[in-house]
Amino acid sequence: MTSNLFLPRVLSLTLAALLVGCGGSNHINDEAPVSNGNDSKMVGGFEQHEVNERFYYMKPVENTNKAYKLLFAFHGSGGNSQGMAAMTKLHEQSDDYLVVYPKSKNEEWNEGCRCNKADRLGVDDLGFVDDMIAELKAKYQLIDGEIYATGFSQGGLFVQNLLCNRSEVFNAIVTVGAPMSYQLGDSCSFDTPTHYRIMHGKADTVLPYTGRSHANFGLLSSPQAIKIIGNLNYDSALSTDKKVEQGVTLTYYPNRAIQTELISVDGAGHSWNLSPINTTQSIMEFFEKASKHPLPQGSDLIAINEDYYHVRNVTPQTDKPTVVMLSGANLHFHSDSAWFALLQPYLSTQFNVYVIDRLGQGLSSNTSAPSMQKFATDLPVLFEKLDLSNVHLVSFANSNSVPLIAMQQSEDFKQKIASMLWMDPDILLPHSIAQYQGYPVDIYREWGQHLIDHVSAGKWQEKMNGKIAEEQAHVESLLEESEFAQHMDWDYFNQIMQTRYSIEAQLIRVNEMMNYHDDLELVRNWQPDSSIPITVIDSEFEQLDIEKAETEEARAGLIKWEAEGRKWSQEVAEISGGQYLPITSTEHLIPLTHPELITQALIELSNR
Repeated sequence: MTSNLFLPRVLSLTLAALLVGCGGSNHINDEAPVSNGNDSKMVGGFEQHEVNERFYYMKPVENTNKAYKLLFAFHGSGGNSQGMAAMTKLHEQSDDYLVVYPKSKNEEWNEGCRCNKADRLGVDDLGFVDDMIAELKAKYQLIDGEIYATGFSQGGLFVQNLLCNRSEVFNAIVTVGAPMSYQLGDSCSFDTPTHYRIMHGKADTVLPYTGRSHANFGLLSSPQAIKIIGNLNYDSALSTDKKVEQGVTLTYYPNRAIQTELISVDGAGHSWNLSPINTTQSIMEFFEKASKHPLPQGSDLIAINEDYYHVRNVTPQTDKPTVVMLSGANLHFHSDSAWFALLQPYLSTQFNVYVIDRLGQGLSSNTSAPSMQKFATDLPVLFEKLDLSNVHLVSFANSNSVPLIAMQQSEDFKQKIASMLWMDPDILLPHSIAQYQGYPVDIYREWGQHLIDHVSAGKWQEKMNGKIAEEQAHVESLLEESEFAQHMDWDYFNQIMQTRYSIEAQLIRVNEMMNYHDDLELVRNWQPDSSIPITVIDSEFEQLDIEKAETEEARAGLIKWEAEGRKWSQEVAEISGGQYLPITSTEHLIPLTHPELITQALIELSNR
C-alpha cells in the first residue's frame, strides 16, 4: 500500500465527515475532563472511560441494579464519540440499553480491509472492543447474548469487521452509509449466524451504494454485501424485495429466524438521516426485534448473580401505597404474569404496582432448578435492589408459599411487608398438602428424567399448544362481556402467553411441579399470627374438580379439601387481622374477574 493510493480515501472520508456531520465535532476532545469521583471523568455530559489507553464515552448509569443490553455506536472517519452521540441520539431511545460511543485511536477504524492508516499502524480495534466488553461486564449488569453494534460511514465498515470476526459476541449489527470492501468481502467468514442490516442511500457519492472500483480501496455494492452475509447466515438462500414506503426498498430473506436485510433509500446521500426513514428509531426497532429478551413498556430485568428477574412497573406512583404481585398456577400449572395483565393497569391508578415473574416464568431467565424456594431466597434481594418497603403483597394461587418461606429466612424481609392479600391460596394443612403433593406432582416425580427426555424431544408440543389455545379462548370468553375488559392489556398478555410455547418453558413447568413437593414441606408447619394482616379472597373453583372426580374416594378427598380450605382461610384472616372474602364464582382466575374486590381489599389494608 502506498501513501498516494491512501490519500484520496482519507481526503474523501474526512471531507464527507465534515459536510454531513458524521461525528466531526470535537467537543469531547476540546473540553477539559471533570472528575466524576470514580474511575471515570465527565466530559460534555458523558462519562469518559479509559481502557488500555483507549477511550469510550457513555451517559452515567443511574440504576446499577438493573440488567442492561449493550450497544456500541462507532463514528465515521475523522469523527468522534460526541459527534456520533449528537447525530444519532441512540442513548435517548431506551432505558434498557447501555449505549457506548467508542473513540478511534486515529481518524479511522481498522476495518479489516488492510488498506488504511489504522491497519498500517497496527491498531487493534477488535481487541479494543474485546477490552471494552470485558470492562463493562465487570462494572455493570449486562444481559447475556444482548450485545449490539452500529456504525456510520467508515464506522459502518468497521462493524462489518466485528460481524466477520466476532459474530459469536454480537446478537445484531447495523451498518449505515457503508457497503463492504473487496478485501473483507473475500475474507469474511463466521459460524454463528447474526442478525445484520445495511441501511444505505442510493445517491451516496462518498461510499457509493453501487460500489466502486479502486486498486487499494475497492467497494462492493450494498446488494452484493448483503448477499455475502446472507449466504454466511443461511448457507445459501434467495432474497426478495418489497417496497416499505415511497422510495424505500427492503431486501430480505423470508421465513428466517435470523434477519439479514438491506434498506435502500432512493435519493438519500451519505448521511445518517435517510429520509423518509428515521434511522435511529428504525435501528432500535431492529435490535428489539432481534432481542432474546424483548421487554414491554414498564418492564425491567433485575440481575441476581447469573439470573434475571422480570419486574414490571407500568406507571410508577411513588406517592401511592406499594403493591407487589406474585403469580401462581392455573389448571394447567401455568404461573406467569399474564394473569395480571388486567389487574396491574386496573390497580395502577391507586397504587404503585410491581409484578415479578419468578425464574423460568414470563420474561425472567430460565433456571435448571425452578422452585418456590429459589424465588423465596431471591425475593428479599429483589426488594433491596428495588428499594421496596411497606409493601402490600398480593399472591395468586400457590404463590402464597413464597413470602412465607422468605420470611422464615429473612427477618428484614418480613419487616418490609405491611400486609398480604391471598387469592385462592394453598391450604397449609396436612390433608390439603397431601392433595397438592398427589397427582400430577407424584407422577412427575415418579417418571422424572424419562418425562424430561420426552418433553425435550418435543413430544409434548402438540399437547401444550392445545392447552395454551384453550387458556387463550377461556380468558377471551371471561372478558367478552366484562365491565373490566377495557383495562385488559392484550399486547402484554399475548407476549407473556407466547413464552409458554417453548420447550424450555415446558421443561420449567415439569421441573417446578416436581420441586413443588419439597416447597410445600417448607411451609407445612406454618401458623398464622397477628404480625401481618392477611386478607383471603376465596372462590369455589374446587367445585369443578369435585364434579370431574373419577372415583368416590377422590371426590371425598376433594370435598374435604374444599371444606377445610374454607375453615382455614377464615381462621387465617381472623387471627391475622385481615378479612375473609368468599365469592360464589367457580372461576379460579380471580385477578381477571374480580379486580374491584381486590382493589377494595387493598384499600382497606393500606388504610390501616
